[in-house]
Amino acid sequence: MTLIQINLDEMNVLLVDDSRTERLLLKSILEDIGVGSIRQAEDGEEALKILRTFPADVVLSDLRMAPMDGIQLTRQLRRASARPNPFLPILLLTADATQERLSEALEAGVNGFLSKPIKPETMRRQIQSIFSRPLVFVREDGSFVPMRASPQAGAPASKPKTNGQAKAAIQSE
Repeated sequence: MTLIQINLDEMNVLLVDDSRTERLLLKSILEDIGVGSIRQAEDGEEALKILRTFPADVVLSDLRMAPMDGIQLTRQLRRASARPNPFLPILLLTADATQERLSEALEAGVNGFLSKPIKPETMRRQIQSIFSRPLVFVREDGSFVPMRASPQAGAPASKPKTNGQAKAAIQSE
């Protein structure tokens, strides 16, 4: 897969992690790869408040936080009523996660994962990757959920629960 080249110096990133030390380390990595604007939040609730005024292009969120973790944050952002963008790309950061939690995150609409410890080149590549292959979302019960391909090419993994009234929404910039 060819990654599209994105201009990181014009990118707005919201970094969400409950560890101040981890936020400082991740902020340093983002600065090293040339990200132009970085805001920070201690948890998902603070992130939602910041996103009301900060036009983030990407959210980098820790998986495990309290009171709102990265999966809960993703679900809140994917609600159809979310402002300004329920299709905002989200990368979850984790040092350890079970397959069940990773599957839950994918079902919630996470675009990708970064395993801690994170290397600058890995972060740059993963950010480029989410813009090179954006998710396709389907409206389901008032939220947008990613449409996942089944083993049969071109067929959705599961039918939306909206009585056939699902509307596809393609993430756009």
